[in-house]
Amino acid sequence: MHRPPVERPGDFTVLPHKMYLAAKRARCQIPDCHAVYQSLKSYASHPGRLTLVKQHIHHLIPRRYLHQYAIYEHYQGNLLSVCATCHGRAKIVEDRLFLADLMGFMEGMRRINFPVRKIAAFACSVGLTEFQRWLI
Repeated sequence: MHRPPVERPGDFTVLPHKMYLAAKRARCQIPDCHAVYQSLKSYASHPGRLTLVKQHIHHLIPRRYLHQYAIYEHYQGNLLSVCATCHGRAKIVEDRLFLADLMGFMEGMRRINFPVRKIAAFACSVGLTEFQRWLI
């Protein structure tokens, strides 16, 4: 069954290049994954033998969600380097947050092995106290 798209109010903001560079890693930071990111340079020297894994910088608490509360979204504590596959999984779970289902969001993130305590710690640090129960 096809679900209608979830409304994600708030403005999209571009990640500053300085923050992108600070968040970059050599591999996906999700424990079950740890995919190694390949550079185009290494791919050019070994064509056909390497699979390029694209790096994404993921906002643990979605930027549009934070923007609704006038909270700056690009803090280092809110950024995680993930592969495209893990990022896609997280985007599906994020819909829960925009549907006012905090429990579903946090449980979904736990199920896909995202750092729930880090999410909660960042959220609490910017005043989103409803996330406190996940710090225990």
